[in-house]
Amino acid sequence: MQAVRFSKPVWVVAIAAVAVGTFAGVALTSSNGPSALTGAVVSASPSGQLIKPSSPATSSGSASSSASTSPSASQTGSGSASASTSASASAARSTEARADRAQLPVSTTSAAKRAAPPPLRSTPAPVKPAITTAPTVARPGGRPGPTNTGVPAGTALSVVNGDLVVTTPGAVIDAKHIKGALIIRASNVKVTRSLIDGRAGTDSVDIQSGSGILLQDDEVTVAQPAVTIDSMHVRGATLNRLNIHGGVDGMKLGSNSTVENCWIHGLQYFSSDPAQGGKPTHNDTIQIMSGSNIHIVGNYLQAIATNNAAVQITQDKGTTSGVYISGNWADGGGCTFNFSGHGPGGTLLPMSGISATNNRFGHNTKFAGCAILTDLQTTITQSGNVFDDTGAPIVVQRHN
Repeated sequence: MQAVRFSKPVWVVAIAAVAVGTFAGVALTSSNGPSALTGAVVSASPSGQLIKPSSPATSSGSASSSASTSPSASQTGSGSASASTSASASAARSTEARADRAQLPVSTTSAAKRAAPPPLRSTPAPVKPAITTAPTVARPGGRPGPTNTGVPAGTALSVVNGDLVVTTPGAVIDAKHIKGALIIRASNVKVTRSLIDGRAGTDSVDIQSGSGILLQDDEVTVAQPAVTIDSMHVRGATLNRLNIHGGVDGMKLGSNSTVENCWIHGLQYFSSDPAQGGKPTHNDTIQIMSGSNIHIVGNYLQAIATNNAAVQITQDKGTTSGVYISGNWADGGGCTFNFSGHGPGGTLLPMSGISATNNRFGHNTKFAGCAILTDLQTTITQSGNVFDDTGAPIVVQRHN
């Protein structure tokens, strides 16, 4: 899933949006056609007016649902190589190509004086990265949920009909209601205080290429749920205070990414999934099938017992290592964290470099007391993991 890059974005002057929904630099269609982001900033002014570029550039879930007496670490979420090859949905879910709140000011300083968007840190903290914060948005702390994730209350959103495709490095998208997919093919893009509905046939947010990307205070949902559709496909990005729901998986997560302070919940269950040989969907709030330098910190990963896992890690697409999971609240699944190093075809492969520390678990699992499950080929580092209601330490279960 990769892209076209353009020169530095230019700063902008505010004008009122034209009644037909089209203004210079951003094309807004009335159907599901794509909107092409060609300038640096797409925002809503305090009065609700749109801000347009002055000089645009062209751009355009893994426990089985069958009766079982013990969990299996070799089970995988959607996209597993053990899935049936029937139906086009199988291919779509097993390839990477498919795969609260204040008004932010719009700067009118020149591009030369403007501070560049903060890049993704190149050297991550060994366990927990620094939290990316926005001082202009005051949100309550504690476990993420409806009051401290998603679009801040009172934010006026301007509508983008159809897909929004971002190909301009450093582009800023703020206070938008995207009635289509958000597709990113550029670095240092910022998407803030926005609602992304998605559409049929693709994940609602699809980061196809780029690095240093930030999504913050957004809500991501799935307007047209389907067995092949996840809420997000993420790599090279930081996600902060997002409210994510409605997909089969909350996200497929890849390298150089941080998910922090997010609420992932309400996964879409289907009783029959061609990618699982006609068995039910394997829902995960987060699924990792390869990658490194991945941080999952301070989130509420709210799966339920009929889901596969809150976090599923495998090596279906390649080696997985350098994954740090810390300070989360997590529940649900056959087992809540399911780590299995198997690769394509279900072959069991060694896997290491997985750290799980100071997480708090619920009891709403298919297999009683199963907070963390690994196979015998997987080595993890774990400490401080407890059940949330009692503070009792969890016991890692290990078997194939």
